[in-house]
Amino acid sequence: MGDQFGSVVPFFSVVQNLRETAKEAIVQKLELEAKVSGAEHEPQDRRALDEVRLKEELRHARLLAETYQARALELEKARIDLEDQVRRSLAEREKEELQRRKLSNEVKRLRADAETAKAAKAAWETEQAANRQAAGRVKTTPGVSSRPESARQRGTPTLSSFGRAARPSVFGRSSPESPRGLARAGESARRPDRPERHEAPEARPEETQVEASASETPREVTLRSPLQRLRAERTVLERPVDDSTSRRLETRPQGG
Repeated sequence: MGDQFGSVVPFFSVVQNLRETAKEAIVQKLELEAKVSGAEHEPQDRRALDEVRLKEELRHARLLAETYQARALELEKARIDLEDQVRRSLAEREKEELQRRKLSNEVKRLRADAETAKAAKAAWETEQAANRQAAGRVKTTPGVSSRPESARQRGTPTLSSFGRAARPSVFGRSSPESPRGLARAGESARRPDRPERHEAPEARPEETQVEASASETPREVTLRSPLQRLRAERTVLERPVDDSTSRRLETRPQGG
């Protein structure tokens, strides 16, 4: 144990030396007391001188012993204080090591959480991109006509008195075309080599397309869209009328 505390407490060896010296002083004091008690039978003068010398040496030895004992007590207190400081330092070091381990574990956990959140965000972004691509493909595909079944299942229009298909009315009845429009339609039917001056309307999903049966002639095709019908009527009205066609229409019986 002396070697263990000798490296920690710097005054441990000094305390040991003081203890040994105090023991020697006590032994010397006892020897001197024995000599004083045994010198009673010697001559009176010699005995008096030896007694004075021995008392002086005894007093000096007592002073040394007390001094060494006090110094030893002080050093012992210092040693105890140093041991307490060493214990506290070790406890603080262990506490700091435990705190460091806790912080290290917390850092690892936070990094793992960050990696998990990053992976989840990447997966979410990938899913959103896939959904956007799927939505874009759905938008680019042609849609099914949104017309009701009753609107798609219309019957074949009947011919008017002038041989042209009757125009469907908004009230459910067919109204015949005007004579002037019929005259221009007949002229266009007689001269197929004349190019059409009006452009075909754009095909839109919301507009109704022209449907023609196999038994109908091109002039009997019903323009179901109001916009297409108005464009066709405007084109027919803008064409010039031959005199022969107008005279033939005028001489035609009205009852037919």
